[in-house]
Amino acid sequence: MSRVRNLVDFNFRTSDFDGDTDDDVVFNNLTVNGTFAISNAGNTTFTAGGNLTLDATNRVIVQDTPLKLASMTTTVRDALASALDGDLIYNTSTHKLNLRENGSWAEFATGGINNLLEDTSPQLGGNLDVNGKAIVSTSNGDIEVTPNGSGDIHLETQTGMLRINRASGGTGVNLGSHNMYLNSDSFTTGTSVSIGLQPGTDTGPTTNTFGFLRMTRESNTSGEFSIHVAEESSPAGTYYVTQFGGAADYGSVDFPTSIGTKSIIEHVLIETTTSGTYDFNFVGRSVAYFTTNQTANRTLNFTWSSTVDLNSVMQQGESITAAALFTQGATPYYINVYQVDGSAVTPEWQGGSAPTAGNANSIDVYSFTIIKTGNASFKCLASQTQYA
Repeated sequence: MSRVRNLVDFNFRTSDFDGDTDDDVVFNNLTVNGTFAISNAGNTTFTAGGNLTLDATNRVIVQDTPLKLASMTTTVRDALASALDGDLIYNTSTHKLNLRENGSWAEFATGGINNLLEDTSPQLGGNLDVNGKAIVSTSNGDIEVTPNGSGDIHLETQTGMLRINRASGGTGVNLGSHNMYLNSDSFTTGTSVSIGLQPGTDTGPTTNTFGFLRMTRESNTSGEFSIHVAEESSPAGTYYVTQFGGAADYGSVDFPTSIGTKSIIEHVLIETTTSGTYDFNFVGRSVAYFTTNQTANRTLNFTWSSTVDLNSVMQQGESITAAALFTQGATPYYINVYQVDGSAVTPEWQGGSAPTAGNANSIDVYSFTIIKTGNASFKCLASQTQYA
């Protein structure tokens, strides 16, 4: 074997110095103007004591054959003494390409995309870890999560809480003023949205809920809100319903059974009229207190409001109560005509006799219980009590 040191400048030359296959050729500088070809059928190794640099004016091209990177385990990779940003290796521990970037090793994405925008139908191969970050839209854009077909959206926590937060809550009544709202895809009267409440893990789609809140569309501007609580000793799927009426029910609240409360504060309407017909509108009061001495006998007409009659609001078999407190001077007066929705009714009086006069220098309290017995048909029970 021979060793030659020289500056060689040639277009093409084939050299075999001593006939064997282990010739070592050392050049200070090698300039090739044409093609540098190695015809040996075996492996060819270029060994450098430092870096081996391939420097091309345009690019370095590996043609017609794969480029094999250094292969090593994670342990060997991490033990490299002179790893630099831009280094690329194949990790035999993870079977992934590794790229050195910003002072550390990272897995190099292969067969992927350069930008998420390029993937028009992305799918997760595993759980999405937000790594302490948030999912944030740009330019005030909405974030929409839409399952296919009958798919559900599950929001679950292990031991934490589920929180819906808004930077600032609104005080208006439009949808944009609320922290959260539910809506359906129909404008049809009777359409409803609801929230089920289920204290347990028996949450199959056909499981009857322990309770739910429901809003039903009554019209284009009004709804009916109801609270449903499962009946404990009845067949599955039946509920006690507390109903808060909208326009069709004139804002009434319907409780399914008894009400337990510590106290009730009832509105009393203060009146100063002293004569004439008085329309007792239940929509704004159930107690009316006349603070000025009465000057004439009066007619009392019970109705719901100035535009809605009591017959429209009440159902057959329902009752409503009222109290009218009349202040009397030295010359007392009394109520001598009674009406419901403008039609005369004859009360049945406690003690069996209707009053024929008021009580001087007193407050006469008239109490009424009105029972709807049929369409525009009412039974009125009444009493007069003197307070002085």
